[in-house]
Amino acid sequence: FWLKQFWIKGYQLICAWFGWMFSRLLVVVLCLCCVEGQIVELDRRAVPPSDTLHLLYAFYVYSHKEAPSKEFGDSFVRFHAVEVNGAKADTDGVYLSLVRYDDWDKVVDSSHFCCTTWDAAADVCPVEHAFIVQKSSEQSFEDVGVLVHQVPGKGASTNDIRMRLVQTGVYVLVLSNCGGDVPGGYLSGKVSVKNPYGFLAGNEFYKLRFSGWLSFSYLILAFVWLSLSLRWWKESLHIHGCIAGVILLGLVQCFMRFAFFSNLNSDGVPNYVLFSLALVFTVSKSVFSYMLVLVASLGWGVTLPFLEPKWIRRVEVVSAAYIVLGVLKELALSNRHPLSLPLPLTLLIVVPAAGLNVLIFVWIFNALTTLMDKLKERGQTDKFKLFYRLKAVLSLAIVVACVSWTWLVVDLSHEVLDGWKHQWALTEGTEEIVFLFVLTSIVYLWAPNKHSQRYAYNVQVDAEGSDEEKPTRTTNSSRWSCQADVDEGEDFWRSKGNLERDSCDAAWAGEADGDVEDDFWATTRKDVEEDHLVDTIGSSYEEMDPTTAAADAAILARLEVEDTSMGR
Repeated sequence: FWLKQFWIKGYQLICAWFGWMFSRLLVVVLCLCCVEGQIVELDRRAVPPSDTLHLLYAFYVYSHKEAPSKEFGDSFVRFHAVEVNGAKADTDGVYLSLVRYDDWDKVVDSSHFCCTTWDAAADVCPVEHAFIVQKSSEQSFEDVGVLVHQVPGKGASTNDIRMRLVQTGVYVLVLSNCGGDVPGGYLSGKVSVKNPYGFLAGNEFYKLRFSGWLSFSYLILAFVWLSLSLRWWKESLHIHGCIAGVILLGLVQCFMRFAFFSNLNSDGVPNYVLFSLALVFTVSKSVFSYMLVLVASLGWGVTLPFLEPKWIRRVEVVSAAYIVLGVLKELALSNRHPLSLPLPLTLLIVVPAAGLNVLIFVWIFNALTTLMDKLKERGQTDKFKLFYRLKAVLSLAIVVACVSWTWLVVDLSHEVLDGWKHQWALTEGTEEIVFLFVLTSIVYLWAPNKHSQRYAYNVQVDAEGSDEEKPTRTTNSSRWSCQADVDEGEDFWRSKGNLERDSCDAAWAGEADGDVEDDFWATTRKDVEEDHLVDTIGSSYEEMDPTTAAADAAILARLEVEDTSMGR
């Protein structure tokens, strides 16, 4: 008893700890990932100390020539109503710049980026305290892909600054202070970057199309499953409803993500309601599908009518851990760029999530191996073949997933993603394709049909290897033992249950309806003729051989003579 209480208390403490960790990390990630689109609100961004610069944000930009879609002309950046508020000192040295990251070392000297008196005298920069851009006198800022804007103080006239972006690449937004300290100063206004197709970041554009194709694929899968379920609804199992739930979660998730990216592309500002719904359905789909495969591998509905409480608790703990790490992973990877999250925090979130996925797959494979051994031992060949194919599908999926996760962790370890155009394939493309492949395979393997019941949990299994329930042939002695058991009264059935009663009824049904075949279904089918009388040993009077009938008559006559002599 005390061990049970200790386990319950420990389980409650684990759940409480996961809740506390989830709430704290969620606040941190939301604070660091507050910007999702390519319209950056400079709300109360503090002015850095003197002679320092801060990298604020990274924009992923396509040139008009290389853009996958060209609906709105050239790419451009706009500084709108940017000014310094709350300043108690001069703000002449505060500059906001946009620099192409690949050209950073060419146009910016990180050790000497503020213009001094000697630099101004040497015509290196226009005025003292300006932000230095290394270029020739014949080149303009647009030629070197740099936009420099001196941020005025509050009350000064502010004009929108706009510049075309003619090169594809990652552009970083830089805030520098080449003057004196500005205590209490902070920025206001916004910076927007628009690609030829809209406000969606360059590394997010293919997620929009990918979500659309995924939604279409899940819609076809849902239609196929619904058609099969309606066709064979009488043969449906519990697992069929669970598979339908996974398909529905996947469809809603992809639709929400498509709606979120479409809205972000048109408005430039994320809709956090759509983002939250997409996040919830993404994590729910993953945890529900993984746990479904896990409990099926543990034997639920196959060799066991239900799982033991200890296994249910373990599944609940793993599910809670997956929800926590899954939400954090999705937040960390959503619109991920080098300046959104510190690298150690990103790896701290992604690596445990990958590790938990590995542990779940190891558990599933161990459970599958144990289940297949039981099915092979019991001779349930149909079920064995089903789970053998499932194991093959999962083996292929785990290989692809491990390669993808390893590639993702290595890629995230770099300060700047060199392959940002194809980043979506690592963060979610491969994972979603693998998931859809596994789900489609499960739909094929567990498709409702007229033989679906053979994969359900059965109380009795025939020794010859078929998964259909077949009671063994009942002898006369066993039939009479059944009759004797009936005479013991109702209390006997309460202690034994209905299983033995059903076997006895089936045995006597064989005498009443005709023991034409050894198959169980032959003794219970409705097409057996009621006028076909059968005796207790199974031979028909209509088909009895004449010689056999004469021998039986002789035996009966001899018995009558013996009885008469004994009576005398």
